[in-house]
Amino acid sequence: MKILIPIRDDDIAPRPDTATEMVIATHYDGELIEEPRSILIAEPSAEAFCDMVIKERISRVICCGIEEEHYQFLHWKKIDVTDGVIGIAGELTTDSILDTD
Repeated sequence: MKILIPIRDDDIAPRPDTATEMVIATHYDGELIEEPRSILIAEPSAEAFCDMVIKERISRVICCGIEEEHYQFLHWKKIDVTDGVIGIAGELTTDSILDTD
C-alpha cells in the first residue's frame, strides 16, 4: 500500500491543496518496504495534489483536513482518506505512518 502525506512548512499541511511537499511511503503487512520519499510541489493546488495521488497510485492519503469535493473525488477513485491528523512532519515515525486505522 502506498501512503501520501502532504507537507507544508515542516508540518502536515492543513489541507493537501496547500502542500509544498508530498511524502510517499510504501508498506506491506505493517512494515515499510522502502524509505519514504519526498516530492516537492512548485505551485500547490488541488489539481496538483489529485494528479499526484492518481499518478503515484496512492492507496491512502493521511492529512489534517481536506475539502469535501477532493475527499469525494478520492473516495470515488477508491482511495482511503484519513483526515484530522496533525503534527510536525519531522516527528513522523514508521509506527505513526502505519498506525492510521
